[in-house]
Amino acid sequence: MNSLPIKILLLLLCLVAFCAFPGNAITEPIAPPESACLSYVPTAISPNGDGINDAFVVEQACELKSFRLEIYDPAERLIFESRDVRRGWDGYLDGVPAPEGAYSWVITYRSAQHERPLTERGELVLVR
Repeated sequence: MNSLPIKILLLLLCLVAFCAFPGNAITEPIAPPESACLSYVPTAISPNGDGINDAFVVEQACELKSFRLEIYDPAERLIFESRDVRRGWDGYLDGVPAPEGAYSWVITYRSAQHERPLTERGELVLVR
């Protein structure tokens, strides 16, 4: 016996039942993400002096009341910290070029639109 038509019927019934009730994710309007204040976060940097992606610098799209950027090495040690959104990581550790590879970052900020702090996490690739 082929159970595919029964599975399709059950799936359709579930979808109809789910969509019929107000307050679910399908019928509610989708709000813009709270992270819309960070308009650009680089995924890679190449600090070679050519003026293109030479540093990990975040661009903001709204007023920030507070900002903190943390960069972690592959061993998860904090290697860089900034509280100034205009000051990013240049790919150096104590004046010495950091090795190529994947680094993680954490950005915690509070915008004028949100009273509670928001935290974003991600990775960047350092290319030499």
